[in-house]
Amino acid sequence: MKFILAALAFFAFATPAAAQRWIVAGDSIVTLATGGTPRDLQWSLITQERSVAFENIGSPGMTLGGPPLGGFNDPEIGETLDRMCGALSACTGLIVQVGVNDWAANVSMANINAGMDRFLNWASSRGKTVLMLDLIYYRDGELGAPVNAAGNTVSSIRLARALRCGAAGPSVCVFAGRPANFNVATAGYYQSDGTHLTPAGRRAYATWVESAASAAGLF
Repeated sequence: MKFILAALAFFAFATPAAAQRWIVAGDSIVTLATGGTPRDLQWSLITQERSVAFENIGSPGMTLGGPPLGGFNDPEIGETLDRMCGALSACTGLIVQVGVNDWAANVSMANINAGMDRFLNWASSRGKTVLMLDLIYYRDGELGAPVNAAGNTVSSIRLARALRCGAAGPSVCVFAGRPANFNVATAGYYQSDGTHLTPAGRRAYATWVESAASAAGLF
């Protein structure tokens, strides 16, 4: 018993009560420091300003509804999140940014919804909150509102995210709609590809996430 109490005391001091640890499911928009350095990635910027840490489960090319080794619609995603969350389910919650590649990869809406449900069901069963970020402006997918081979537009994918999150309820999911500066191709925010962000764009993105999270009482 003394050993258990001593271990708990160490844990209490080693993990400040104010610190939060979020898992991020992202793609290249939040994992590649194009034209800059890792220090100006969105999550690095927020960590420099708040007592919040992030573990990114994503990578370039990831999809929300795609299969394993390329997407999060995987039956084992819950186990992966549990391992990342750690002992005593110590993580605070999950941020879902990934999604723009679902349009580019022609992922079906059914699989996109299934991928979201895996995240939402995990959060609900663990007492965690999902911060579901809207998709920011994406030139190839939004210029002329093209429909992909799966019959989806970027707008339809954005709507599905908002509706799925809303149906889960505010204790499970908070949806952050994109702000006005990410509703268009704001000058200076985007690389020449019209998809990835410059350091200035990543700074604005971090500010948006902080504002949305603060407004919802998350961090």
